[in-house]
Amino acid sequence: MQSWFSLEQMKALKDLGLDVVKGTVNTEASVIETKFFITRLASGRKVEDPDLLERIRLTIINNLLKYHPVCFYC
Repeated sequence: MQSWFSLEQMKALKDLGLDVVKGTVNTEASVIETKFFITRLASGRKVEDPDLLERIRLTIINNLLKYHPVCFYC
């Protein structure tokens, strides 16, 4: 089993002015659950802006398609 979160994802989030402050990975059988706690790099505050949240979502999806295309065909 391999987590979809990678160094490419970390760099992309940093480019958006964000910081991953904590991450957890839980596995049960063949299911992997990955959680990351992302804050604004400059202030350390929680991301609540809807536009930025959408940019984060699209960035993660685009990176998955680029670096891990097989994830979408499993």
